[in-house]
Amino acid sequence: MMTDEERAYILARIVTRDEAGKHFLEVWPWESLRELEEAGLIEIDRPVHKPSGIPYAAGYWSVRVTEDGLGVMESWPECWPE
Repeated sequence: MMTDEERAYILARIVTRDEAGKHFLEVWPWESLRELEEAGLIEIDRPVHKPSGIPYAAGYWSVRVTEDGLGVMESWPECWPE
């Protein structure tokens, strides 16, 4: 289980694709992402092709920080990138 400071560190940096083009699933451990999602601090969009019902590959997933996640992040300004 992560500390609030560890959560804030990830929340302050997580984006679907970073400046180097890396997908968030390549950058952050799945266990951390799952913990953040289960806590309601991030939402991971896992799109499904409507006509076929087939889920898109993980490379098409996107992530966003929720309002609760922003609250955790704001509590730890020292974790924000400079």
